[in-house]
Amino acid sequence: MAIAVLVQAHKYPQQINRMLRPFYEYDDIDIYVNIDKKIDIDPFKDSLGEHVHFIENRVPIFWSNISQVNGMLNSFQEILSKQKYYDNYIFMSGQDYIVTPIEDILSFLEKNKGKEFIECEEISKDGLNWEVRYKKYHFTHLNNFWQKIGQLIRQLPFINRTYPLFEKTYGGSAWFILTHQAIEYVVEFCRDHKPFVDFHKYSHCPDEYFFQTLLMNSHFRENIIHKNFWYIDWFSRSNNPKILCSSHFDRIIDSNNFFARKFDYKIDSDVLDMIDRHKWQKRSSNLN
Repeated sequence: MAIAVLVQAHKYPQQINRMLRPFYEYDDIDIYVNIDKKIDIDPFKDSLGEHVHFIENRVPIFWSNISQVNGMLNSFQEILSKQKYYDNYIFMSGQDYIVTPIEDILSFLEKNKGKEFIECEEISKDGLNWEVRYKKYHFTHLNNFWQKIGQLIRQLPFINRTYPLFEKTYGGSAWFILTHQAIEYVVEFCRDHKPFVDFHKYSHCPDEYFFQTLLMNSHFRENIIHKNFWYIDWFSRSNNPKILCSSHFDRIIDSNNFFARKFDYKIDSDVLDMIDRHKWQKRSSNLN
């Protein structure tokens, strides 16, 4: 089966190269890397160039605003334009890591062809309480002055927005494994419904509900498995996941996920060594 791996990144080319290394030996796995346009791409080309395809239509990416979605859509559109069919698209960040042998991932996807692996929980007052992310105006794509204006506007109870096209919205992790058909559907939908995409310019962290809402309001809903197979530590209750260190190793492995995030080799590279030894041992055991 053919797999497209898309990595969205802005730093640590050496860590990304280490993360992707297990994919390199597979001819049916193509790797695409989208580097934030604000960042010099040359160090990434030096580290990764012979193994990956770099997305050409780059955009500056800023946390919490529409640029993340635009970067994803540009990347998927560019990959689709190559007219190559991939059974699955794996969307990763540059600070992820593969925590199980690639053979296990491929075997699982082969047994679950046609399934979409993406976290989807209904956004509601009784469920995932993210309505403020799009019902109120957020100017995170504008300068500090407008962001402060947005903070004031959000305090006004009579200024609310209505989500376009769909009555129900869904959210979850921004990282996922989707089929070729699902990616194609999203790209075509966004091309034909530009006002829908533009609505998210004034929302907060749309990358965590944009794809979920589109897919859960489509016929792909029946094929969605509400799990993405990423281990992420949100126990710190901050806006960002905790950096994973050696002390997290047992939890990472016991989670039985394919990937984990967020790693920073400058803070703790030992955990990456521990994961690599685990993968080698597990792979050796599988071969025996």
